Amino acid sequence: MPLPALIPCLLLLLLCGHPAQARPLTLAMPHFPPYTYINAEGQADGIALARLQQLLTRAGVEFRIVPVPNYGRALAELEAGDVDGFFLASPNNKRSEHAHFFGPLMLNRWSWFYFAGKKPGLCQSPTATIINTNTQYWLEQQGCGPLHTVHQAADLISLLTDGRVSAAFVARRVMLEEIRRQGLPVTLFTEQPELVQPFGLYIAYTLLQEQPALARQINDALLQLPPLDTD
Repeated sequence: MPLPALIPCLLLLLLCGHPAQARPLTLAMPHFPPYTYINAEGQADGIALARLQQLLTRAGVEFRIVPVPNYGRALAELEAGDVDGFFLASPNNKRSEHAHFFGPLMLNRWSWFYFAGKKPGLCQSPTATIINTNTQYWLEQQGCGPLHTVHQAADLISLLTDGRVSAAFVARRVMLEEIRRQGLPVTLFTEQPELVQPFGLYIAYTLLQEQPALARQINDALLQLPPLDTD
């Protein structure tokens, strides 16, 4: 076949084999250590960020990060069109109204924590959780409470110590990391596991409509990455 006739065929193969990305994804990253946080050097860090990088590198998708204080802000910025998605998150109905969940990339274990030897009536006693997280959403859906929401894991321990709540309900890795950070003995608390949730990436439906190949790229990469259980 003459060379000029080959050129359109080669271009077609290149375009179909790996569609060009219009622009890097803009992804909100909530403060949720040790999964996602800004480290002492001012850089994005965390075990969930490392996992996301593995996924999007395999998918051939470029991205940039916008740090946000919590999951509520991440969802609000997605609704406003200021970001294309957020990570890592577990699914719920409110989030899935606006974005598609890709996962799981990791497993997120939710547990109750209370002082050893002082088991309360779980879901019927004052309970603390981190604001705008899926643990708060789940507690509200279950009718648990009264609820006290805080902005960071350190405040969960403060509320327990002050006696203002009887239990904390939170991602276990978050609570265990804070107990370690404060130098407290793990035996000070009793942990009662409740749920294991998928932890993944949310991408706005509007972007997926604009870039229909993106979902296939991410799903293909997911097949190469079994969910990571860090516990």
